[in-house]
Amino acid sequence: VGVRVGRVTSAFSIASGSDISVEWNAETFDSGAFHDNSTNPNRLTVPSGLGVKYLIK
Repeated sequence: VGVRVGRVTSAFSIASGSDISVEWNAETFDSGAFHDNSTNPNRLTVPSGLGVKYLIK
């Protein structure tokens, strides 16, 4: 169970000290309903009962 998301659109700049919300607009796979490209592209939701370690890079 997992998800792999990425960005396929142009790069964007981030001002120093700013908080941002990254819109993940591409999925390689999503076998646990972690991500929804159309409703909340900037959100990854951990399904109930799957509270383990995740790698975000």
